Amino acid sequence: MQEYSVAGKALNLMFWGTIVGLVGAFIPVVGVIVAIAGSLVVLYGLYTAMNTQENYKKAMYMVIASVVLSVLAFVFSEGILNALVSIASTVVSFLQAYYICTASATLLSAKGDQEQADKANLIVTLNLVCAVISIVCVLVAWIPVVNMLAFVAAAVGGIVAIVALVLQLIFYFKSSKSLLA
Repeated sequence: MQEYSVAGKALNLMFWGTIVGLVGAFIPVVGVIVAIAGSLVVLYGLYTAMNTQENYKKAMYMVIASVVLSVLAFVFSEGILNALVSIASTVVSFLQAYYICTASATLLSAKGDQEQADKANLIVTLNLVCAVISIVCVLVAWIPVVNMLAFVAAAVGGIVAIVALVLQLIFYFKSSKSLLA
């Protein structure tokens, strides 16, 4: 079906857009522009897929919300407003991953690739764990003495986030190939 092909191409764009965004995070000065370019590629991928599955459209809105929250993070660089923006950004990032994974899993299941579709649940679970840890860290950081525990939790959350991101990239890549086959 054409929807599988469209979603497969869109996942390929999301894969490469995420890679470009990651590379941009490590480049001084022009890295912000590279990261924005990566986000635009992901956004375009979601735009092309939004008519194949409703959750791709929701994920697209989450990417837009994420960009808005990134701007707000620069405006509110400290204090309670920064904490609130950080929590909102964490929730939006989780929802983006959730919507992309569930939309992809639905199409993969319909196509008969249940093995790949099942991997979406693991990625969503890992992203949920990361989101909860991140939110708890932001909240605990405001409590004197206990805030030192936030550092340990953030380190654990960072490791889980790296694992989740790698698995998500693999999922995008393999799902793209599966839907295009």
